[in-house]
Amino acid sequence: MTAQKFSQISLCLLVIFLTLTSTLSKQPSDPRNSRCHFLRKIANKEDIKFCWNDLRLPKDLIPQSYEVLIHPDLQKSTFSGWSNVEVTVKKSTGSIVLHSKNLTISSVNIRYKDLNDAVTVKKWRLDESLEQMQVELSTPLVAGSSILPNISFTGVIRTDSLGFYLTSYKTKENVVRLNNI
Repeated sequence: MTAQKFSQISLCLLVIFLTLTSTLSKQPSDPRNSRCHFLRKIANKEDIKFCWNDLRLPKDLIPQSYEVLIHPDLQKSTFSGWSNVEVTVKKSTGSIVLHSKNLTISSVNIRYKDLNDAVTVKKWRLDESLEQMQVELSTPLVAGSSILPNISFTGVIRTDSLGFYLTSYKTKENVVRLNNI
């Protein structure tokens, strides 16, 4: 085999290899169109789908402002609270994906800001591996509108400097004081 023939074959193999690897490694533009992954629903042990497979949140919804209340119970090392977020619906969608870690969600309520109409929530589910919560809606949100999700939650006050955690310090009088951060 001549050097020129060898070079041509090598070049063809390289082009085929690069084409295959770039095709196989391409991610779909919208992770909801990629494979849905299944989560084990703890309450009744049924498999449920979580159709978002990306650490980054979808760009269908844009948060405008946040209002958060956290009520710590230092005796029990727990907290409860709620969050209100004003969100602009950039693109119509039938689900909302939010970040959520180490929280127990007790309620999810959504309404349109201008109309004050309630949006019916079918269900919500948590994906602990992605640290996200997906809220499935009965009807898609209207593009161009503003919504107001209200989420109530509880959690455990941590001591490992992650999330909402407890620290302590001593005063000049040698009294131990507790801080939540």
